[in-house]
Amino acid sequence: MPSLNFILKRFGIFILVFVTLSIVSSNQSVRDGHRAYYCKIAKPIFNIINPHIYTIFLPAAPENSNGWNISFLIYDESKHTVNLSNEKIRRVTKPDVVLFQNVHDLVLVPTLFLIALFFSSPVNWKKKLIRFPLAMLIFYIFMTLYLSFRFEQTVNGGTLAFDSLWHGFIWLFGLGGTTDPIYVVALFIWGVLLIPSIISQDFKEKIA
Repeated sequence: MPSLNFILKRFGIFILVFVTLSIVSSNQSVRDGHRAYYCKIAKPIFNIINPHIYTIFLPAAPENSNGWNISFLIYDESKHTVNLSNEKIRRVTKPDVVLFQNVHDLVLVPTLFLIALFFSSPVNWKKKLIRFPLAMLIFYIFMTLYLSFRFEQTVNGGTLAFDSLWHGFIWLFGLGGTTDPIYVVALFIWGVLLIPSIISQDFKEKIA
């Protein structure tokens, strides 16, 4: 069992890294860069995984007082017989729903939380650097399922029928459409990828 001083030291590192990254991310250029990056990475992952809707992620939103800075153009594939992956076809095909969101609250802050967890973990840097990309991939897959719940619920008039295994699956990961449990998911991802290494390393130190 780690000592109290060790735990407090690691917790202090976590807080320091998380606060520092949060301050850096308050810079508008950093936010703009992340928004563009997220839209580019998330779009193909989402459209490969989701079998029912096709979504365009745009790093912009109409001027508003809600802090919305990203747009989701959502197409219900059951209503379209055209190839929505073709940009020329999408230009003349109106999306069924357009949603706006603040990607900073939805994705960036939980990502910083995950980075701080990895940074403060008492595991050698090689393992952290190898496993962090995997952690981000898992996180983006989770966000695909989370957004799928919200998008399909909206497309279906605010309800989600349990008429398929997919709908039951995304309901489970939809977290009721709230954002706070996203941090619990990030904590879980960190735990699955690094806790075994922390335990193993602690055991090796004790028998050394």
